[in-house]
Order: sequence, then structure tokens, then C-alpha cells
Amino acid sequence: MLRVHTRDGLTASIDLGNKGQAERLAKRLGDPRFQAEITAMTLTHLGVSYTLARPEDSGPVSFLAEVIEPSADRKIKGGQRVMCLAGDMRTTVLVHHAHRAARVSMFRTGKQRFSPLSP
Repeated sequence: MLRVHTRDGLTASIDLGNKGQAERLAKRLGDPRFQAEITAMTLTHLGVSYTLARPEDSGPVSFLAEVIEPSADRKIKGGQRVMCLAGDMRTTVLVHHAHRAARVSMFRTGKQRFSPLSP
């Protein structure tokens, strides 16, 4: 379950496994006005919540959320991923479907020249 927190204090709950809800979220994430309203995204799985908050004073910020399907050979276990592109940093939280484990990564990407969600 994904929760999107916005500046007006509202929280939207989205089931990324539901294709219709995931498509509506992807469309909304492509809107720069909606991106500016997001304060954080929270993934909840097996009773554990993982929150990725909007960093302050970091330049342009974009959020992404997606489901990663498991592969047949089990090399990719599958899960849900939330990503925040802020200035020259990319922060990712990947929550695995199979167990209570998450992978958190931060990378310096260099100067952000475009938003991957812009049309």
C-alpha cells in the first residue's frame, strides 16, 4: 500500500497492484503542480512503514512509485519502489514482496537537467 502525503494535510492511499489506481497515480505524478504538493510517500508492507520525505532546499524534486514484478527465475524477487529525485541526488526505497526487507539507496546523479515525468 502506498500513501501520498500532500501539503494540504491530505493523504491518498493507492494500491500499486491495482492497474487502474497505478495508472491514475502515474498520470498525476506527471503533473508538475501535483509534484510540488507532495510532502512524502509511504510504503506499508507486513506492518512496517517506509517513508520517503521531500528534502528541503534541494532544488527541483520529483517523486516516482512503481511495482517491480518478480521474474520467473527468481533473480528479481519483486516489490514496490518509491524514488525521489532531488537536485543531484536520487533516493530509492525498495520494499520486497516476499519478506520484511527493504533496500534503501542514495546516489549522486549530477545536475538534474530534466524531470523524467515531464511531457
